[in-house]
Amino acid sequence: MNDHNKNNTTQNDLTQSADVIRQLTTRLLADCHFTAALPYAQQWTKLRPCESMSWTALSTAFYGIDRHPEAREALDKAILVNSTDWLSLNRMAGVASFLKYRLPEAEQLIRKALRLQPEMQTNWYVLGCVLKEQGNKIEAMLCLFRAFQMNQCSPMSKECMDMIIEMGGPDYSRN
Repeated sequence: MNDHNKNNTTQNDLTQSADVIRQLTTRLLADCHFTAALPYAQQWTKLRPCESMSWTALSTAFYGIDRHPEAREALDKAILVNSTDWLSLNRMAGVASFLKYRLPEAEQLIRKALRLQPEMQTNWYVLGCVLKEQGNKIEAMLCLFRAFQMNQCSPMSKECMDMIIEMGGPDYSRN
């Protein structure tokens, strides 16, 4: 085996490892196993430091274990990568909404994701969440209702309706 083939094999191995780590991290995060996902997310950022999705996954893992300063730092790195795919944009905006951090930028990110995938329920849901966190209740409710209408049978739809009802109720904090 010559040196060129050795380099290609090493690069292929790294690519395969990164893909496996990405899949594992994504699955663990989807199942809310944040502590278990953390070391994989950290490894993913080392293998793919120029991917916003790896930094977003790391931010999500940190958020899930209540390490918010590290979650914000990882989100900062995700945003710096300047992703252009709808899923990364969606996830970055979603994490920003959870953290109540960089909300104007999160709104720009999710609106960009909506331009790329306007029929994606999760984009409307995340926009509703971001707008809600910014205090824009009317537009937030409209976005959440649109997400609800797109697929009324999804678990996300119940969450949309719960948020709409919560925002539409009386505000007792003013008494």
